[in-house]
Amino acid sequence: MKTKADKGALLALLSVICIYALSFVGVEYCTAHMSTMLIATVRLTIAGSILLIFCCIRYKGLHFEKKDAIKIICIGAFIMGGYMNFQSYGIRQISSPMTSLILAVVPVLGLLADRIFNGVKITGAKVIAIVGSIVGVALLVLTTGEALKGSATGVIAIFICAVLWASYIILTKDIFNKYNLVQVMALIQLSAAAMSLPAVFVFDKPIFMEPDPVLFGALLGTALISSIAAELLYAYSISKLSVTIVSMAENMLPLVTVLFAWLLLGTTLNVYQIIGGLIIIGSVTVITVKE
Repeated sequence: MKTKADKGALLALLSVICIYALSFVGVEYCTAHMSTMLIATVRLTIAGSILLIFCCIRYKGLHFEKKDAIKIICIGAFIMGGYMNFQSYGIRQISSPMTSLILAVVPVLGLLADRIFNGVKITGAKVIAIVGSIVGVALLVLTTGEALKGSATGVIAIFICAVLWASYIILTKDIFNKYNLVQVMALIQLSAAAMSLPAVFVFDKPIFMEPDPVLFGALLGTALISSIAAELLYAYSISKLSVTIVSMAENMLPLVTVLFAWLLLGTTLNVYQIIGGLIIIGSVTVITVKE
């Protein structure tokens, strides 16, 4: 990328990937006390409420054109809310390697979306880079010893997540360029929380926790760091970078997670994971240079 703005957006995107990977630690603690869907709903509610309070103080409320406000609400309720709910259901039905492999198709959807909606040319180098990133993810997740297993409904749910992830990038790009990012994220997250809350009791079996300061701290921390800081950085990245580059972040996530596990938890990296990681890094570099 040539400009300072683009470099800043790339740095923001890399920061998002690192935050998402690290936030898994807090989420893992919470899952011992609450269901995954309830965790997501509580985090969205906390984050959306904090952002709304900030907007009321700083900007005297939320300010959108009516048609855009409706669009933002729909994005929050059906795209982000839908993603959270389908993901919560899917990860209970299929193994982690299968989840990662299905979500690895997000860059493919991003590349097609760039072509259809933005007229961006699909080059051989981009195709090879995206296929390479998928191969890299496969090497990372299929050599951990965990089997590919799960139900058909779980596979469908995670594939829907992949479509929703790509749709979020496509549908929010113009919105993030037009309006204040904090105001947009406040409305998106509150809309997602409003959609997710009924789903918790209809489709989930929520686990209710005993009062636990550590649990509340983990929920608040992941809401502040992952649901607010990371989402705002992600929104900035979407506004400045192509759909193809942003969608490649999905295939960087397994790599960063494995690296953090190696650095912080002392897990072992095998040669296939190292090769897979290098392929992913090379693929992302090719996509970035070609853009």
